[in-house]
Amino acid sequence: MSSKRSRHLVGQLRQEITEIAQCVQRALGGNANLVWVDEVGDIFAEDVREGRIVPEHSIVGTYGMGTPLHYLEDDLRLFAHQRAANWILE
Repeated sequence: MSSKRSRHLVGQLRQEITEIAQCVQRALGGNANLVWVDEVGDIFAEDVREGRIVPEHSIVGTYGMGTPLHYLEDDLRLFAHQRAANWILE
């Protein structure tokens, strides 16, 4: 399977955090999933077995099926704040 098939757009940073977290939670499969954000704020989830190389500053975290919603919300909120701080400093 190619990584293009396993990569799922699950949201965008400009959405409300709870809404994004719910979308990420629905996208999580039975295996570990890497959740990351590209340079334009699109959020992706994909099976870590695909081996995609993602810059460390783009990674929100690695999650599995059953990850509590509040964990996703906390990590997404922290990521969004860090991304915003970088924009302000640039």
